[in-house]
Amino acid sequence: MEIGDSTQTYNLTGGELKIKDKEEGFYQAIYRFTTNSGENYKITIDAYDVLDDDDNPEMLETIEVAFQTKSGGYQATKTLPTSEVLKIMATVTSAVKDFVNKNEWVTKIRYNAFDPSKDVGSSQKEKLYASYLNRAFPNSTISRNQSSGDITVQLNK
Repeated sequence: MEIGDSTQTYNLTGGELKIKDKEEGFYQAIYRFTTNSGENYKITIDAYDVLDDDDNPEMLETIEVAFQTKSGGYQATKTLPTSEVLKIMATVTSAVKDFVNKNEWVTKIRYNAFDPSKDVGSSQKEKLYASYLNRAFPNSTISRNQSSGDITVQLNK
């Protein structure tokens, strides 16, 4: 099995897109799961809208995805067994696919996989993210912002 092929996932809860700030046009969906070792994870998917010519909200096409543990935040440094890391990534990918399938206006997905201890594009974290995204959205184009470490997936639906 290659990295990104894992189909084993943890059970997800949540995922409903809710408005967080009407004035700013900020929406968020939160998915949650717990690993076999008892670590609680939260996946956040942020979305924004703009007003069209008639002042009606129109969703922007890009979502931003991040995940964190309750104990370690976004930059958790806890070392995990490879099998658990792969299952976590498969679960995060499953949540993103679920969200994209429920919200057909999404055409771009952005993750930040920046590792400050590595050059942009060289960290295992970035390579792992890109591998899962490539397998989840095989007809899409993946690019990296060289200064920020953001990975953007342009969906070709």
